[in-house]
Amino acid sequence: MTDSAGSRNALGQKQALRAVGFRLIPFFGYLGLIFYAGGAPSSDGPSWQLPGADKTLHAIGFGLLYFLAVPVVTLLRPNATIAFTVVAAILVSSTSGAALELYQATLVHRSAELLDWVADTVGAMLAAVSSMALSRAWRRWS
Repeated sequence: MTDSAGSRNALGQKQALRAVGFRLIPFFGYLGLIFYAGGAPSSDGPSWQLPGADKTLHAIGFGLLYFLAVPVVTLLRPNATIAFTVVAAILVSSTSGAALELYQATLVHRSAELLDWVADTVGAMLAAVSSMALSRAWRRWS
């Protein structure tokens, strides 16, 4: 192998590692933050907190996780269909929510709630539906 081919190969490996990092680091960093916050002692929150605010925050949080899971799924299955990618990203987000609830069940200062996991899954599903609707609208407008 010539020096030119070797340097191109090394450059290609660096770009591939960078691409992997740009997909994995945000996903696992955010997931780590979710588990860190989910393991912290809970507070009852301010007295003015709206009813259902906890479930809304769960839906938003795991809806955001869906958006970070899509690039990870495409990294693992680059030739997958859009439908597979969407379903897999929803499952990754939902499974992460279930894992959080199981983790919280082991903590003395936290409790696991089935409805929290339902809110996590609904948030991921709403994120998927909204992203597909925006994508279709974008294609029509352009």
